[in-house]
This record gives sequence, C-alpha cells and structure tokens, in this order.
Amino acid sequence: MVNNNSNWFRSLTIWKHFAAYYPIKLIKTVDLPPDKNYLFACHPHGVMCFGIFAHFATEGTEFQKLFPGIQASLSTLPCNLWHPFYRQIVIGWNCISCKYSSMKSILSQSSSEIRQNSSGKFTSNGVALLVGGAKESMMTKPFSYKIYIKNRKGFIKLAIQSGASIVPVFSFGENDSYDLMDNSTGTKWRKFQDFVKNASGIVPMIMNGRGFLHFFGLMPRRTAINTVIGCPIDVIQCECPGNDVIDELHGRYVEEIRMIFEKYKWKYVENAKDVELVMV
Repeated sequence: MVNNNSNWFRSLTIWKHFAAYYPIKLIKTVDLPPDKNYLFACHPHGVMCFGIFAHFATEGTEFQKLFPGIQASLSTLPCNLWHPFYRQIVIGWNCISCKYSSMKSILSQSSSEIRQNSSGKFTSNGVALLVGGAKESMMTKPFSYKIYIKNRKGFIKLAIQSGASIVPVFSFGENDSYDLMDNSTGTKWRKFQDFVKNASGIVPMIMNGRGFLHFFGLMPRRTAINTVIGCPIDVIQCECPGNDVIDELHGRYVEEIRMIFEKYKWKYVENAKDVELVMV
C-alpha cells in the first residue's frame, strides 16, 4: 500500500522512462533553502500537465536532488481523491487537493512538524499549483503560449496567509504534445466544454497525438518539455492582507513569469522571435 510518505513509489524507474520519452527536463536557476515553504505557481497547464506531473509528483526529473530538503506535492482536483484504489495511487504521488484549505494546511506547517511527519527527511514543503487551471487548459494550442493569469489572485493571498514564498515556474513545450479540436469562442464544442467545466471542474478534450499510422493517435508526441524554476518571491505573512498588497505581489509574479519567458524562449522555443507570451 502506498501513502503520502511512499517515496519509493515516486522513485520507481518507470517515472524516469516517462520523463525520458518526451524528454522532460527541470531547469534550476537558483537554490531554494529548505528553511521555508514554497508555493510553486506554474504555467502553462497544457492538456495533461505532463511536465509538472513529472517534476512534482515523481522523481523522474530528480527534484529532490536539485532541491534537497523540500517535500514536493502536486495539487490536483478533489475528485481525483474520491475513487478507491486510484486514490491510493494519487496519494502515492504525494498529490493533495487543490482546495484552498488543503494547500494552506500544508504550506503553514513548521519545519519541526514537517521533519516529524517525514521521519526527518524533509524540513520544508513545496506545493505546485497550476494557476490557470481548467480555463488555461482550454487555451492550449501547439507552439503557442497563452496563459490565464490576470484575474488569478487567490494563490497570492494563499501565499501571504501561509507565509510561503511564491516560486514562478514556466514549462516550455507543454502545449505541443497534442493537436486539439477547434474550441474557439462561440463554437458548439466550446459551449459544451464550458458546460462540463462549470458542472464538474473537468474540461473534455478531443485530441490528436502520436499513433501507429502517424496521422491519428492518443499517445502524446515526443516533444521536449523544459521547465524553468524561477527566483522565489518572499512574502510577509499576514492573515488578512489588503488588496493593495495582493495586487503588488501579483504584479511582481506576472513580471517574473514574463522575464522567464523572454529570457529562456531563445533556448527552448523554435522561431522564438515570432513567439510571444499572451496573458489574459
């Protein structure tokens, strides 16, 4: 049986093969001292967030070697924790519910609590959150970068209330694994997606990837995914932050994401001069 401390499950060889298939790589730009908690705020969502899964739910890209002392968790929809057996697999990946209260509980733990709960292996928590969520996944288009961020400020409040530093994370190539059915605003397919998303939080997708005949398939394409971990934005803990404080930190986060994109697109994006980051 697997549980939240089942590091053996996250470290299985299959996850290294999973990361090597694309390949998926984790790019470290700065040390993260394990004396505080971190909220890894990630973009873009893509279809199935393959890169973020590999980094934060498995040891396929050796997160623990790059950031020792930080216990990584990936936040996911609560419904993924409802089903028998599959729930145990999700827990084995050390995934947690993306509910505000669940993430706040993890990010508010002290070093002594974390050390005790992890048998001394870790001294801080790092929770990965796909900030754009389902809305951003609906914007997925191969070889383009459009993220949903302007009205996403709840994660900033979460970081302030818990005292966790915000770490901007950007995955180049995350959107390139599949072609998707046109879901432009006003189409019947988009209306159906909106209906299902509003009812369940899940977005249905019709996608085309890699197949035996090379023109249709459900396997993701072998397109490189390179995830850049940016510099942490430290916060001053406050249970009731004002809107001005939230807006100021949100603006800093947006600029950090833009800086990461503009700096690293020349290395990880083809025809980089023609590719822009669109924020909505």
